[in-house]
Order: sequence, then C-alpha cells, then structure tokens
Amino acid sequence: MNWVLWIVQGVLALLLLAGGGFKLTQVETLAGQFSDVPAAAWRVFGLVEIVGAVLVILPAATGWKPALTPIAAGVLLVESLVLAAIYARASLAWSGDNPLVYAVVMAIGLAFVAYGRLAIVPLQG
Repeated sequence: MNWVLWIVQGVLALLLLAGGGFKLTQVETLAGQFSDVPAAAWRVFGLVEIVGAVLVILPAATGWKPALTPIAAGVLLVESLVLAAIYARASLAWSGDNPLVYAVVMAIGLAFVAYGRLAIVPLQG
C-alpha cells in the first residue's frame, strides 16, 4: 500500500503544480469566468496549491517533519472542496471540460493520501 500512496502523492503533486500555476498565471481568465471570486482569491488558491504540492512530497521523502504530508493533504482537501463548491455554482455538468470534475477527483485523491498517511501507512520520522 505504501507504493500506491507514493504514486498517488506524485500524481497529485504534479496536478497541484499545474493547477496552481494556472491559477497564478491566468487570474484574469478565472476572475472573468467566476465573477463572484476576486482575483486575489485565485492567487491565494494558486499559491496554496504550489506550496501544498511541495509539502505532499518533500517531508515524506526526506523524513523531515513527515507529519506535514497528511496535514498538507488535509488542507488541500478543504481547498479542493471549496473550489468544487465555487465550480458547482457555475455548472453541475459532469463533462471533461468542467473544472468541478477536476476538483472532486483531486479531493478524493487528497482524502486518500491524508487518511493513508495517518492511518494505513503512517510516516515515521
């Protein structure tokens, strides 16, 4: 199970880096599509995702403060649920181009990592 968690953590970290980078660089586009969320909030979401991507991998890999990995996954889970709520207000369509699908899939993966690193295969450090 440990290797499954590592694979999921790696995939999530890559997706978080991509999503966070998009939110930081395409603020005007996002603020235009979701007008009820200010541009500054999109920047915060992007920054949280980039920092979280690092914290989902680095503490677990180095053994330095490994408790940060499930904490980061938990914080990112909450962020994904907030984003899912924002996206759901715009559209509930389950299609590949709806960011709601991305947010829900990310939330499921982050919940798996948070629970897995706390209860199934806890990190030692």
